[in-house]
Amino acid sequence: MQPRLLITLVQDENNPENLKQVNVSVRVGQAVDVVAQAGKPKTITGFQTHTTPVLLAYGERAELANDEYISLTPYMEGLVILRKNVDYDAPSADSKKK
Repeated sequence: MQPRLLITLVQDENNPENLKQVNVSVRVGQAVDVVAQAGKPKTITGFQTHTTPVLLAYGERAELANDEYISLTPYMEGLVILRKNVDYDAPSADSKKK
């Protein structure tokens, strides 16, 4: 038996052969069964936003909170390798004021 943890890793810019741990925002909530549902339905309900690393309880699932990174695996559990999203535009202070 092992704990259900979530640790996110990205490729190190200085040494591309190594991975480094990165803290990202994830939503953690109760898992919802989405088998055979059309489109891209929500996979969790009643979520809270945490920063990785996170310990997941029984029946919980995690998903990335924003589009800054893209997961290279469909399962957000254990060690997850992320890739920087080149199309991501960080929200600026000017857009928040409007």
